[in-house]
Amino acid sequence: MKDSKQKSLNKNNKIIIHRLPLGERILYPFSTVALTLFYLATSYEKFKDNLETIIVFFGLVIACFAMYLLAFKNYICFYVDAQKITIRDGLSKEEFSTTSMTNVKITEDIKHKFFTLDICFTTYTKKNYDWLGPKSGVIFGSTRRQRVRLEKFCEECNAYLESRDKKTR
Repeated sequence: MKDSKQKSLNKNNKIIIHRLPLGERILYPFSTVALTLFYLATSYEKFKDNLETIIVFFGLVIACFAMYLLAFKNYICFYVDAQKITIRDGLSKEEFSTTSMTNVKITEDIKHKFFTLDICFTTYTKKNYDWLGPKSGVIFGSTRRQRVRLEKFCEECNAYLESRDKKTR
């Protein structure tokens, strides 16, 4: 019983933001799976004899996997207890220690009309450009909604960092 209680406490000790909003995280994989099933249902008779149909089917399966990665494997997670931050982009994953982390902020580039998520450490800043534009994968969400989500994430991370810094003083 103690282990299950500890696991539930650990879930509350992380701050996570997925690149896609919840509705789109559900819609992306569902739509590709539905498309694949529709294709199978409509081309069942052709499936036996046609090599092109088999190639299209495997292409749709690969698209389903890509949508899964986009929907569920693109996030930034701040693990409070482990003192690390993980940036996951599909199959690639970067981890940084938060011991030298100072803050998380959004920086605007007015000239190019986009913003970046900056994770600031004492010696350098890690910029993440993936939250806006075609790479973000956001279809229905606007730039403003994406920014609001990021600002909330930044506030939560910075609140923890401020409380941590007060404890060390």
